[in-house]
Amino acid sequence: RSKPATADEALGETSVVIDNPCWGSPTQCSLSDLLELIDRTSAILFESDDYIVLNKPPDLRMDGDFPSTVHKLLTYWYPSESIKDDPNLLERIAKLVKLNDLADNQLRPCHQLDYATSGALLVGRNRKAAGRACEAFRERTTQKAYLAIVHSHLQVDECETLSLS
Repeated sequence: RSKPATADEALGETSVVIDNPCWGSPTQCSLSDLLELIDRTSAILFESDDYIVLNKPPDLRMDGDFPSTVHKLLTYWYPSESIKDDPNLLERIAKLVKLNDLADNQLRPCHQLDYATSGALLVGRNRKAAGRACEAFRERTTQKAYLAIVHSHLQVDECETLSLS
C-alpha cells in the first residue's frame, strides 16, 4: 500500500484539524471555558513575590490572537493594577493579544513551551525577576528535566537515553 501524497489524503478529505485547546470540545474554548476546565490551585505549582510556576496543559498557546492562552489565563488570575477592579475583567482580558497590550502588565514568561507541550512554565512576576531567569536560561546555568510518559510496553533493548546537551 502506498503512502498518502498529501496531508488531506492522510487525514481524509472531510477531516479538519482544529486549533482546539479545550481537549475534545466541539469548538475552540473561550477564556471563561478555560477557567472552568483548569483548577488554579493545581495549576500553580509554585508562587513567590518574583515567580509563578504554571503547570501548562498541552494544546494551549502561550499568547496571540486566540480565544484562550497562557497569557490570558495568568492575566486573569494575576491582573495588573490598571484592570484589577474592572467589572468586565473577563471580557477585557479576552481581547488581549500580546503581553504589552497592558502597559502595566508585569508578567513575563521566562521561556517558551510549544503549543502541544505540557510542563512547568516559569513566569516572572516582574521584569527584573524575569530578566534574571531569562539570563540563567540563556547562559544555560539552569537544569531542565524531560519526562515522557508512554502508554504501552517498552522493550528494554529498544530504550535509549539521549543527552540533550
